[in-house]
Parts: sequence; C-alpha cells; structure tokens
Amino acid sequence: MAWILLPVALAAGVVLPVQFGVNGQLRTYGGGPLAAAAISFVVGAVALAVAALAVQRSLPGSVASAPWWAWTGGLLGAFFVLASIILTPRLGAATTSG
Repeated sequence: MAWILLPVALAAGVVLPVQFGVNGQLRTYGGGPLAAAAISFVVGAVALAVAALAVQRSLPGSVASAPWWAWTGGLLGAFFVLASIILTPRLGAATTSG
C-alpha cells in the first residue's frame, strides 16, 4: 500500500503551482489577497469537513486535548496561502514554490 504514496506526493507537487495560479485569479475577482485567502480556506475547510465526515462518520473527540502548538498548523497554512497569493504575480509560481 505504500506504493500509492509516491504518486500522491507527485500530484501534490504538481498541484501546488496550479493552486498559486488559481488563487492569484481569485485575488483579482475576490477583492484582494486577504479576501482570496479567506475564500480559499472556506472552500477548503468545507471540502475537508465533508470528506472527514464521510470517512470517519463522526468528529474526533480528543482534538480539544491537543497541545497549543498543534493548533498553529492552520495559521501556518493561512500564511502560506496568503504569501503565495501576494508573491506569485510578482515572482512567478516556480520561484514562489522554490
């Protein structure tokens, strides 16, 4: 089953510059980089919540006992998406992802 991880990693690497371009376009229509990042996160959060409920059939009960720093992953992701929205039009997708 570990063989499937390599194509998933490859797909994730291919999708990253595509996401940069899509979010850059969303910036144009969404009213700026902060609004585009927020819209991107809302759409992603809804998709992940639906997928999690479909797979798990319930929400995890022990998430509240996670250490404080475990909650910073969402903040780091938000910073990453916002930075990519700001940087990609100026640096290009390849340089930004590099």
